[in-house]
Amino acid sequence: MDDQEPKRVRRERYKGTHPKSFKEKYKELQPEQYAEDVAKVLQQGRTPAGTHRSICVDEILEVLQITPGQIGLDATLGYGGHSLEMLKCLLPGGRLYAMDVDPIELPKTRDRLAALGFGPDVIVIKKMNFSGIDQLTAESGLLNFILADLGVSSMQIDNPDRGFSFKVDGPLDLRLNPKSGKSAATLLKTISVDELEAIFQENADEPHATPIAHAIVTFRSKGGIISTTFKLKEVIEKALSFLTEADRKEVVKKSCQRCFQALRIAVNDEFGVLEKFLEKIPFALAPGGRVALLTFHSGEDRRVKKSFQALDMDKLKVEIQAMEDAYAAAEKAKDADGVVAYYSDDANSYGRNNEPTMGKAAIRDSTKARMEKDTTNSVNVYKVVDLFAAGNMAVEIGSWTELNAAGDATSKGYYMSYFEKRDGKYLCVRDMNVTTKSKKDDN
Repeated sequence: MDDQEPKRVRRERYKGTHPKSFKEKYKELQPEQYAEDVAKVLQQGRTPAGTHRSICVDEILEVLQITPGQIGLDATLGYGGHSLEMLKCLLPGGRLYAMDVDPIELPKTRDRLAALGFGPDVIVIKKMNFSGIDQLTAESGLLNFILADLGVSSMQIDNPDRGFSFKVDGPLDLRLNPKSGKSAATLLKTISVDELEAIFQENADEPHATPIAHAIVTFRSKGGIISTTFKLKEVIEKALSFLTEADRKEVVKKSCQRCFQALRIAVNDEFGVLEKFLEKIPFALAPGGRVALLTFHSGEDRRVKKSFQALDMDKLKVEIQAMEDAYAAAEKAKDADGVVAYYSDDANSYGRNNEPTMGKAAIRDSTKARMEKDTTNSVNVYKVVDLFAAGNMAVEIGSWTELNAAGDATSKGYYMSYFEKRDGKYLCVRDMNVTTKSKKDDN
C-alpha cells in the first residue's frame, strides 16, 4: 500500500467559455505556454489576464530618439513592454537601467526579459522607487534618456489579492509594494473625515468627496470595518443614494474609480515621490538628454507641467546661447588697446560656493549689485541679468566688474553659474566666465 502513487488532483477547468475569475484564467496567466490562446485574446482587443499592454510606444521612441550605445532609464519597469522596445534601440553597446517597487511583478519581468535574451549585461534592474534616481546615477552616470510611465499596470489591477479594483472582491490593499507601508484598509481605520475628504479632492478631484468621506467615517464609528474592495464600494454606493436611480449607476462607478485612485496615491505617497523625481531629473541627464513622462490624471499632469514650466527651458536656452555667443566673441576680440579675452570654466570660482548672488530677489530686482572682497583686496561687483530656479537647480546669468582699492575697474566680464541645492543650501557646482583684460596687466 505504501508504494501506491498519490492520487493526482486535476486542475480546475474553465467554468463555461468565458471564465471571470482571475485564477481560472491559467492559460492567460502562462502566455509562454499557451501562446495561441493568448493571441486569440489579443485579437479580440482585450488584454490577457496578468499581462500589460504598453501604450504610446512609437510616440515615446520618437521623443527619446534612442541610438545604439546610449545609457537610459525606465523608471517604471512594470511588465517590461517599454523596456523591451528601448533595448532594441540602444543595442549594440548600450545599457538600460530599470526600476520598480513591486516585489511581486519585478522578478517575473526580469525572467521574462532574460528569456528573450536581455540579461544583466544589457539591462540592470533595481527594486527601488524612482525618487531615488540620484542614487542610481551615482552608479550609472548621467543618462541619455529617461522614461516614466506613471500609470498602474494591468496585471496589478487584474489580481484581486492586490486590492486595486472595485470590480472584484479582495483585500483593500492598494500598495505598489505590499511589504512596505500601510494598506488602504489600515488607513481608513484611523483617518479623520477632513483628512479623507482632502485626499479624495486633492488626489482625484472627486466631486462627492464630502458625502463619501462622512459615510466612511460614520460607518467606522458604528463599528464597521472596511477591509475589502467590495465593502468600500458598498459604502460609496450608500453615500450616493441621494442620486436619482437613472444617474446613480454611472456616478457610483466613476466615484469608485476616483476614490480608489485617491487612496492608492495616498498609501504610496505617489505625489511626494513624483515631486522628488521631477526635482532630480535635471541633474540625472547627460547633455542633450531627453525625458518622456506619461501621466494619467490631473494630479500627475499638474505636477509634471508645473515642474517643466518652472525650468522655463526655452527661455533658459536662449539666454545660455546668448551668453555662449558672447563668450565666443570675447575670446576672439582684440582692439587697438590690446584688450584680449580669456575664458574659464571652474567650480567654486571666486569662492562663490554659497547661495546664488541674488536668490529669489533677483527676479524682483535684476539690477541690484553685490560686492565681494577677495584675497587681493579688490572688489568684484556682480550684476544679475537673470536667474532661473527649479527644484534643486538654479542657473544665474550676469556681468561683473573687478575694482581695485582705488575704485578703478581692472577687469570685467560675464558669468553663468550653475547651483545645486545640498543640505538646504545652494552650492555653485560650475562657473563659466569670460574676462576682458588689458595686455599690460599681464606683464
